[in-house]
Amino acid sequence: MNIKSVKTRQFAGIKNKEVEFEDGLNVLVGNNETGKSTMVELIYQTLYRDSKLSRSKKEDKDFIARFMPSDSKGDVVDGTLVFATDDGLYTLQKKWGASEMCELESSNDGIIANEKKIREIIDGELVYKRGLYDDVVFASQKSQANVVEHILNKLDKKALVKQDLVSIIASGGMSSTEGIAPEEIEKIIQEKIDALSGHWDFVNDGPDKKRGIENKWVQGVGAILEAYYTKAELEYALQKSELAEKAIDNDNNKINEAKEKLENYQAEKDEYERYAVALATYNSNMKLKDEYLKARNKISADLKEYPQLLKEYEEALHLKTLSKAQAIISQYKEIQAAKDSLVEAKKAIEGKTEITAEDDKKLVDLESDINSLQAQLSNLNLVANIKKLGNTDIQVKSVATGKDVDISAGEFDINETVEITVPGVMSMTIAAKGVDVEDVKRQLDENNKEREALLSKCKVKDLDELRTKREEYTAAYHNLSVAQKDYDNLIEGIDLDKLDEDYEHHKEKSSELEGLDKKIKELCGSESIDSYEAMLKQKCNSIEGEYDAEAPVDCMKKKLEEAEAKLAEIDSQQGDVENIPKKYRDIEDAKVYKETLNSNIEDATNQIEEAKEALSGHEKELGDVAPEDLRTQIDDATIEFQKLKDDCERWNHILAVLKATRENMAGESTMSDVQDRFAEYLSVITDGRINLKSMDENMDVNIQSGNNHMTYEILSEGTKDTIALAFRLAILEHLFPDGGGLVVFDDPFTEMDENRTEQACKLVQKFADAGNQVIFVTCDNKYKNMLSGNIVEL
Repeated sequence: MNIKSVKTRQFAGIKNKEVEFEDGLNVLVGNNETGKSTMVELIYQTLYRDSKLSRSKKEDKDFIARFMPSDSKGDVVDGTLVFATDDGLYTLQKKWGASEMCELESSNDGIIANEKKIREIIDGELVYKRGLYDDVVFASQKSQANVVEHILNKLDKKALVKQDLVSIIASGGMSSTEGIAPEEIEKIIQEKIDALSGHWDFVNDGPDKKRGIENKWVQGVGAILEAYYTKAELEYALQKSELAEKAIDNDNNKINEAKEKLENYQAEKDEYERYAVALATYNSNMKLKDEYLKARNKISADLKEYPQLLKEYEEALHLKTLSKAQAIISQYKEIQAAKDSLVEAKKAIEGKTEITAEDDKKLVDLESDINSLQAQLSNLNLVANIKKLGNTDIQVKSVATGKDVDISAGEFDINETVEITVPGVMSMTIAAKGVDVEDVKRQLDENNKEREALLSKCKVKDLDELRTKREEYTAAYHNLSVAQKDYDNLIEGIDLDKLDEDYEHHKEKSSELEGLDKKIKELCGSESIDSYEAMLKQKCNSIEGEYDAEAPVDCMKKKLEEAEAKLAEIDSQQGDVENIPKKYRDIEDAKVYKETLNSNIEDATNQIEEAKEALSGHEKELGDVAPEDLRTQIDDATIEFQKLKDDCERWNHILAVLKATRENMAGESTMSDVQDRFAEYLSVITDGRINLKSMDENMDVNIQSGNNHMTYEILSEGTKDTIALAFRLAILEHLFPDGGGLVVFDDPFTEMDENRTEQACKLVQKFADAGNQVIFVTCDNKYKNMLSGNIVEL
């Protein structure tokens, strides 16, 4: 891979910045905080960070904390990386934050937006797995230190789990196993994996078939599942212990609360009993006083209300009488008006001839028949020309109408049946062929006679007049029927003689009826006068019946004086009432109050006993192990559980790489050149002061300074940088023997002395000149003279 450029609109603390790179060595020089390391970090994140971030993943949370804007001016960061491979030129764009985007543009394949497919393409172009790029290509100072610590310490170091350098270990191991077959190595590793993974479901990260501690596996249990069961049982025990602790605290609180209640209830009872006798007398007097107060108040109210009720009742009674008179007068007048309407309706129909619908239909049918017969006699279209040869009279008549036809002109039209007569000589009928003139004439005569008879009966001259008179008769008859019905409805159930008598009795009250409804409404509101009068009467009768019907007012005054006297007597007997606390004087029912006090005392006592019994049970449930001890054991079990899973993952990784390496590199000398180059570069940089004495098949190394073995703990920072540089260059030259490699150095020589720095620069320059791309980041301008390549100043 060869990086061409990287740019961003916003990433961490930088905005709108782009850096372009060339083949070979690229030196990024600039002061602190100018964004050099951030731009290199952007290259790495654009290659490996998914665009969709999850706040539940630690790596994504770290990314958000380090690179997302910390102020409120933005909620998105982005990066665009342009790089070239043997397959062509690629442009990779990513955006993280409030909106997400991932897009890869290829010079050969167009634009791809499927992030999973993009990941596959990138992994393919990078050739090696991410661990190599984390710890060798893009190694930070911390990663460099981890590499040095790893190669100087044991293989099962936890830091190695995330390092794909095991591929190097595996391939190295195959070339230095001293006769042990790779298959035997694979078998040993598989046995380790089986011992760890028995009945553990790595996909669901739990026991096979979800068999937890309530249904544990017994046979074939691996170390991971055993650790899981241990951790789960401790967690269950802690859960029970914590519940028991909470229950104990709750029990103690209940005991204390119940004891406090018991003390309060007992103290209240003792205090109440000191005033019990005086309170009984007080309550008796207060009961009597309350009765006399109620009696006095009622008598006072009745004494005030009765005269007003009596006055209202008399007024209501008068209005009720007027209302009755108004109803009688109104009813009488309404019936009289209906009677007058009936008389008028009878007069209107007198002298009118009754014409029915049958009469109307019969006349219409007769005229239709007459017209039809006349049409039979009129179906002619002739011209006659009569020339008299003498003085004999000639008559021409219409058979249909019997009228003479004018023949004075000599020539005339014949368009109907006619009869031509020469008196005393001849008679001739001219008719249409097929018409029986005599029969038609007979029918016509009959119909005309029947029509004339009908018109005479109805006293009309034609159909129009018949219909007019029929409508008049029908309307008059309808009015008579309505008037008769209205009158009958009004008088139904009415004794007209009694009504006439009542009317004569009440008609003189007519002058008082004006505004009666208004007066009734003002007095009664929405109620009727009858119900209101009845209500007032009932109230008056009630008061009179309670006191004295003959002289109720005098009786009320006497009873009021008696109640006042009793109240004065009770007030004079109260004596030391002020010594009784008000809260006891306010008790409405002393018996209920005492029963409630005794019940509260009993309840509080029972609550104490129940809470003590529950406390004893929960203390037994708590057992001998304190929750804090359980939490410590859970922490230890969690660490052991995770360590075993990490071990299994590491051994699986080693096995996979070992198999792949054996298949891909069968017959080759695998990584012996790594050891040779590592030893060479250590010697060059340190002028022979530090030597690689050995490197075994697991890449555990023995480095000496003079005759002294060097461990990670005693190394100076400069020596760590030296070992890291030598190791990284040895690995990269092994992996990219024909060039095409990539490495980033971020201020890698800050702790080296001047001589080592000079030798290190020569090695970096040599690696770049061998067809590899180097990005060298520094804040020291001296490297512009010590290294030759593309200088980028930020």
